[in-house]
Amino acid sequence: MFLETLHRASNARKGVCVLFFRYSGLKAESKNTVSAMTLANELKLVAEDGDSSITIYILSTSDIFVVGRDLSLKTIEDMERAARRLFLATEDEVNLHGGFVRRFFLERDYSRLMFLMEKLSANAEKARAEEQKRIRGALLVPQYLDAILRNINNFNIIKLIRRQEAVQISAKGMQSLFFEYFTSMVDLKRAIAPDVDVLSNRWLFRYLSETLDLRMLGISQDLYAHTPNVISLNLNLSSLFTTEFDSFLKNLPPEMKIVAEIQLTDVFQNIRNFQTACTTLHERGHRILIDGLSVAGTTFLDFNQFDVDYVKLTIPRLDSEEDVLRTNAFALEYDPNKIILMRVESEEAIRWGLLRGITKFQGYFIDSVVANLCRGRCPNRANCTMPQCAACKARIVGALREHCQHQDRLDVAFEKSMARPS
Repeated sequence: MFLETLHRASNARKGVCVLFFRYSGLKAESKNTVSAMTLANELKLVAEDGDSSITIYILSTSDIFVVGRDLSLKTIEDMERAARRLFLATEDEVNLHGGFVRRFFLERDYSRLMFLMEKLSANAEKARAEEQKRIRGALLVPQYLDAILRNINNFNIIKLIRRQEAVQISAKGMQSLFFEYFTSMVDLKRAIAPDVDVLSNRWLFRYLSETLDLRMLGISQDLYAHTPNVISLNLNLSSLFTTEFDSFLKNLPPEMKIVAEIQLTDVFQNIRNFQTACTTLHERGHRILIDGLSVAGTTFLDFNQFDVDYVKLTIPRLDSEEDVLRTNAFALEYDPNKIILMRVESEEAIRWGLLRGITKFQGYFIDSVVANLCRGRCPNRANCTMPQCAACKARIVGALREHCQHQDRLDVAFEKSMARPS
């Protein structure tokens, strides 16, 4: 997305300034004190105070780029000072030596900025490779699986469950669509299988994930208690045909509905079973969703043949004209009201979706918006930060959540907790 902006600006460089904030170079202490999102919000506030319009991009490395046209020198310096001021208490040497912020004026520095982007891309790729090497452990073979399953049966599974709210944007504002619950494989590996590569065997991994589904369905009362209206579960297709899932539906509170999220790859493996699941859920007043749809996936399957309520679409690489054209075509051929744009990490991603008739969104940027408004209405907001509030909302148990003095606010749907006074 940032690269696309640079390419567009390459023919109109005059007056364009880019500020680079090297967040990835900060010490852990600094990152724990101030999140990248907090820094981005501070920069936006400073620019608005200076009556300037900027666009902010947060990369996967958490490094930040700020792009503006005709910014005054005062506004630029104010943003740089505000960023450094956030980290004064941490005494981070990156800030003290001035390497934290770099300026680029496209009219003269375009090549230098593109060189930096290539370097950042190479560093990110190297970091991903090292992380994969670090987390890769022993192959997942049956004897390891037996031990892992025993650990799962003895482990409080609720500690592994995370959630994320999906929202819909309309003329009336932003409203909650559902709360999605899922088990984190990263947390699972860390908790019960730190030395095993749980992804190394497709079939054993599937057996493991199905076991996790049943454990999650088995703590239904805990999930009900923390969900205001619509609950979404990320499940294997086979789990929809179990007695545990049937029991989960039968015990749902009368006012609650469920959205079953099934991965696209799972749908491919048994389309007939998926269609049966759609019919069964609809007959009982519930909904079904196809998860994990990429731009490439929109070209070889007609999604209109499925009677689904939603599909989750990953935003395409905007530097690829082909991907953008494919997505535009998909939004025209398929009902955009059924599309949920997932992994939304910036305000620009929302604008991109709205221009194509997509009104439903989910991702870290949505998490920050919801948490920021939740915290803004909390009487104890001075005792926590927006990232802490977002982390609390993502869990239903744990030390982070216990830190919150108003936990009941964390479990209220967006439109109820933020759109109207409490």
